[in-house]
Amino acid sequence: MIIGRQPQQNHLLNESITIVGFDLLGNMGVWAFFINPARTFV
Repeated sequence: MIIGRQPQQNHLLNESITIVGFDLLGNMGVWAFFINPARTFV
C-alpha cells in the first residue's frame, strides 16, 4: 500500500479492513465458543 498518495482512499480502505477484521474475529470467537468453550479466551 502506498501511504500518502491517496489519504482519503487509504483511510476508507483501512476502515473497511478494520471493520471486516473485527467481524471475522467476532465470528471466530463465536465458532470457537461453540466448538470448544474452554479455549475461547486462550
